[in-house]
Amino acid sequence: MSFGSVSASQNIPVIYIPRVFPNIGKDRIQRVFDQLNLGRIEKIDLVSKISEKGEKYNRVYIHFCNWNKTEEAWRVKEQLLNGHDIKVTYDSNIWYWICKAYRPPQVQVPQPPPPPPQMSYEKYCRQKQQFYAPPPPPPPQMPYEEYCRQKQQPRQQPRQQPRHEFIPRSVQHRKERLQKEAKEAKEAKEAKEAKEAKEAKEAKEAKEAKEAQEELELALALEQMEMMSPLTPPTIEDDTESECSSQEKPRTQYYKDVDAVERPQPVDYSGVPAIPPIKRKAKVSQRPARK
Repeated sequence: MSFGSVSASQNIPVIYIPRVFPNIGKDRIQRVFDQLNLGRIEKIDLVSKISEKGEKYNRVYIHFCNWNKTEEAWRVKEQLLNGHDIKVTYDSNIWYWICKAYRPPQVQVPQPPPPPPQMSYEKYCRQKQQFYAPPPPPPPQMPYEEYCRQKQQPRQQPRQQPRHEFIPRSVQHRKERLQKEAKEAKEAKEAKEAKEAKEAKEAKEAKEAKEAQEELELALALEQMEMMSPLTPPTIEDDTESECSSQEKPRTQYYKDVDAVERPQPVDYSGVPAIPPIKRKAKVSQRPARK
């Protein structure tokens, strides 16, 4: 409970009694202070408290609206304002109260923390255990010829032409179109050459296959013709008839000798393809037409 608003006037103190029995009320306290004739009481506040031992008691705050101008009242007022205590007895001078001037507690306003001290960057990095990398030193001032001599580089001549040459938009479009057409023509030419090479390769392969087929057919035809040729009559030499070798032998003996010769077995041509007939072109006479 705060009473700072009623103690704004320093001329009229607020009497504060730290401990009063709980059976004593406001009326009895007001009667005791009225007998002292210190001034006119405005109000009395009681605040209930409990001690560490568990005993109940009250704290009393007595507010005055004005203070009497008697010698005794002024003396009590000066003691209270100077920080001294006064002793007020009651109940046949046996019990007493210790009275003080109420002083409201001063509220301590928290002060902002002081700003950090100004320190160098090296010291800050050392405290934070961070690596301090000093900035690189500025390059020395020297002529450009000497710099090129140290670097073994020739001095560059100033440009005679601007870096970017201005080209009109129409000329640029025409240039791009011509480049595109040249690129398309080159691609078409390459595709045509590839196609012709492919066709030539296919024609060569077809020609080689056709020649191989014709050679095979010719070999088969020759073999078939050799098998179908008539048998030549064999000649049988006999020692008894060596003298008359020039004479003809009887016909019966000839057929007996032919039958005795071992004839070749017939060849199976079922797997051999048939020989296609040879197509001959009709000859066109070169004679001029009759008139």
